[in-house]
Amino acid sequence: KVGVGYADVVVPALINALEDDDIYVIISAAEALGKVGVGYADVVVPALMNALKDSDDEVRIRAAEALGKVGAGYAEVAIPVLINALKDEYEDVRSSAAEALGNVGIEHADVAIPALINALKDEYEDVRSSAAEALGNVGLEHAEVAIPALINALKDSDYRFRMNAAEALGKVGAGHGDIVVPALINALKDEYKDVRIRAVEALGKVGVGHG
Repeated sequence: KVGVGYADVVVPALINALEDDDIYVIISAAEALGKVGVGYADVVVPALMNALKDSDDEVRIRAAEALGKVGAGYAEVAIPVLINALKDEYEDVRSSAAEALGNVGIEHADVAIPALINALKDEYEDVRSSAAEALGNVGLEHAEVAIPALINALKDSDYRFRMNAAEALGKVGAGHGDIVVPALINALKDEYKDVRIRAVEALGKVGVGHG
């Protein structure tokens, strides 16, 4: 919190801290850069991209999260690195990368969306859930591609994934009610109340129009 007003000196110090010998210092530095590095993305983004190659999975998680916070202005270079992180061997890194793509991928949704749709097939529920949520953030301009994948996600065995899919459909489904509304109405039969609640909320957003 103190560092925000002194970012000119704090940011370089934090970037240097990414090279520390102690893994916990590196993790903390990556996390801190996500908080104070927004106005310094030209130097912060490359440093975080490099941290995404670290051998420690926790460092890669924090680097992906931080990129999601500061990388919007440099999405053209950040997105390919985050897409590559969707192939990471650790599911928490993949989940963080998907979430970050939901934050920085809006301006380049044509690139981010196919990668996120592919992540909907990940074997781990957290990755699939993060990808569904991210699609809700970036999928509006390419709803015709995102919607079928999200509707299919409503059939997944994991209820958290179905929750996020329903919520995402509420964000991108306007103007596509002919296919979204029936899917959400069907989701009202879900055995989990949280899924049904998200479906109700989504219907309140997409059900006001026609077609």
